[in-house]
Amino acid sequence: MFLLLALEFTGGVPYDILKPILERATSDQLFMLEHHNPYLIEDTDILWQYHCNREFRNNERQEMESWREMYMVSELTIIKYCPKYVQSFLYEIDTYNLSYSYCNVM
Repeated sequence: MFLLLALEFTGGVPYDILKPILERATSDQLFMLEHHNPYLIEDTDILWQYHCNREFRNNERQEMESWREMYMVSELTIIKYCPKYVQSFLYEIDTYNLSYSYCNVM
C-alpha cells in the first residue's frame, strides 16, 4: 500500500511489469497513476472493469464505452446526486493538487 502512495511517474516502465502493482491499486490510485503516466491508459481497461464490477455492478456499459469511461461517468453521476460525496471528492482533488477543470467537476 505504501508503495502505491509513493508511486507517481513510472518513467515509462512497461505495463506488464507494473501490472501486479496496478492490480492492487484503488480506483483513485489508478486514476492518479494514469494521470502521471498517460501511456498506461491503453492497457488498464481490464483493471477498470474490476472496479466497475465492484462499485457499479448495476450499471451497464454503453456501446463503444471503455470500462474506464464507464467508471468516470458513474462516479460523476454519484457526485451529481450526493452532496456529501462531492465534499469527499473535492478533498481528494485538493489532496492531489489537481485543478477542478481537469476533473470536469466545475
